[in-house]
Amino acid sequence: MIVCLLLCLFITGPFPAKALVILNNEYHDIMYDGDEPITCGDYTYVLQEDGTAMITHYQNVSKEHSIQFGDNRFSADANGNRAVIQLPEKLDGHLVTGIASGSFDEMEFHLFEADVFIPNTMMNIAPYAFGDSSVNRYLISPDHPKYMVIGDMLYEKETMRLVDWTGPVDNSELPITLIIPEGTRIIGECALAQAY
Repeated sequence: MIVCLLLCLFITGPFPAKALVILNNEYHDIMYDGDEPITCGDYTYVLQEDGTAMITHYQNVSKEHSIQFGDNRFSADANGNRAVIQLPEKLDGHLVTGIASGSFDEMEFHLFEADVFIPNTMMNIAPYAFGDSSVNRYLISPDHPKYMVIGDMLYEKETMRLVDWTGPVDNSELPITLIIPEGTRIIGECALAQAY
């Protein structure tokens, strides 16, 4: 599938050819077999070995009206074209530290765009966690211990791995030209899923 992706997407950037690693399009879930799912509000999660929660499913598009992020307030569109989703720091008293692959895939995001706030407790976002959803932008505190945003791309700070690109929903205007920011070392699994 990565071959098809590269036919429709031109990747350019100020990086040496040997410095960039593009991973294949197969993703590996971070769930453990046999975990019993627990539901809390809109979220389904499993408890990990360390007692923290990992989101495995989001079953409702409850478009939150607004959230405060730093000095800014982000609000949902009155016409229902944009949602604001603040991922929880805790579920049933358990710290939320991860999101499994495909957890947000059934949200029908293609009907609207969503601003997604990622709390500082989130330490493991699996490839394809947001699936084909139309994330408009990720909101992350500058002091998040693991993740950061550069433009419309979600990155792992230490490895400079591109985790997800909030690319265009409408792929009718191909080819797409994507400029990879300087310093990118790895394009993660399914990071460019929005491109096809």
